[in-house]
Amino acid sequence: MTSGLDGGVPKLVGKAVGTRRTFTRTIPTIGVAAWGTVLNSEQLVSKDGKGLFPAHYASFSGLQRNCNEHVMKALDCNHTAFLLPDFGTYRNRHKEEMCKFRIDLERELKEAADSNLITILIEGGLSALIETAERVKKKIPVVVMSGTGRAADLIATAEATLERDHLSLNRTQVLRQQFEKYFPKSKSKEANHEEAFSAFEQILYSDHLVTVWQSKNGQIDKAILLGLINSLNDPDISHGNRLSSISSLDPDSSRNRHERLSSISSLDPDSSRNRHEREFNQLELAIKWNRIDLAER
Repeated sequence: MTSGLDGGVPKLVGKAVGTRRTFTRTIPTIGVAAWGTVLNSEQLVSKDGKGLFPAHYASFSGLQRNCNEHVMKALDCNHTAFLLPDFGTYRNRHKEEMCKFRIDLERELKEAADSNLITILIEGGLSALIETAERVKKKIPVVVMSGTGRAADLIATAEATLERDHLSLNRTQVLRQQFEKYFPKSKSKEANHEEAFSAFEQILYSDHLVTVWQSKNGQIDKAILLGLINSLNDPDISHGNRLSSISSLDPDSSRNRHERLSSISSLDPDSSRNRHEREFNQLELAIKWNRIDLAER
């Protein structure tokens, strides 16, 4: 599921899925974008102003238009379906509504299909931080692709700093400095800047749902699986101790993490049972994905 627009990551996803479609079954690829962001959307409406089905949409790669200082893009032809909610606004004036709509949709699809749900963060700006925090609040795991720039690199850098230095008293000050390095206040609106910083802190406080992965290492399937495995960890067992996400920055991190989890004692008599149940679910997930290397850990 992407924005379905002809540009950036959605276009790359569409191209990859379109290429694979010639070799195997069709992979459902859903584009979810606000109506006000779609170029030539009038092609999707009948003359009487009602819906049009089937609709024929002429898309030209790379075509976009600046409208009231907001960029409108064509739909990507390789997506298999589109959902285009109309908020009566142009781009960037419907962020909260669009974010809520998409997260609710994702959760409904997850429940209906009994499938796994995960978000992959590649680069991203202030709005990406805000949306990622909203997903974390809804207990949706996130894989952060370190090395892709801006928001993704900010989270990766902060995770590494917190893991290395165990910050406590000056935590907010250090995070603020890192945040301003990637997103200078002079280049953004004050309200957006502060909202994004709060979102950034929220993401770091929910690190059991956040997995940092070095993009140069490839193996995105492994990154996704590790993200799902990490999300099965109950944050309550930490008793205030930070549990770091499994990351390619440390090849032994999964082993160390298991040792830390195993060594934690709890006053809760059910904690041992819960831990074994969680570890069984993690093992089952690794086997389903045919990743014996992770199952052995």
